[in-house]
Amino acid sequence: MALVMLLLPMMIKAQSSCDALFQEGQKLQQTMTVVAQNKAIALFQKAKACYDSAERKNICDQQIRTCRAIIQRLGSNGSTATRNRKNVEDTDTTSPKPKAEEPKKPVRTDIQLSSAKNNIEFKGKGGQVLTVKIKCNYEDWEVVEQPEWVTITSGPSAIMVSADENDTDEKRDGFIKIVCGDKSISIFVSQKKLSLFDKAKRKVGLDKEE
Repeated sequence: MALVMLLLPMMIKAQSSCDALFQEGQKLQQTMTVVAQNKAIALFQKAKACYDSAERKNICDQQIRTCRAIIQRLGSNGSTATRNRKNVEDTDTTSPKPKAEEPKKPVRTDIQLSSAKNNIEFKGKGGQVLTVKIKCNYEDWEVVEQPEWVTITSGPSAIMVSADENDTDEKRDGFIKIVCGDKSISIFVSQKKLSLFDKAKRKVGLDKEE
């Protein structure tokens, strides 16, 4: 009896150390990596050797089998993920390819652009064609803005401007804008309202046609 009482604390201490190994293995088992599962297996194997109970040894064996199943599953998923990633890389044609940089146009700082007239005026009845000379040291100048009632024809060194008949009761005006590179000039264009004489002539002409 005295011997049993003497050995009991030692048995309890041994059981506690076995449980500690088992619990540490369980903690590692929760980490879903191959390294963690292998460490857990080693701890379960130590706990199994430590335990005296056949039941506890069987529990350790179950945990070891669970760890090995997790390792197998992780390996299978890893291979599938690697294959899928490779397939995506092989078939991915949507990734934007870097665009080749377009050559920058040289900035021209010596552009000289001017017009012989800053303003022109048309009679109300239309039918006139006025010429405005354009002076520029480059050939790529162009007209970019104009009133809708104006028609413009561009030549090498001039523009020819005509206006429709002014069928409003007021004088009208606007601007013709010409650009070359970063330089621009504007020509003011205006048109008188139709005179009473021209209105009367038009009315007479219409009456005769009727």
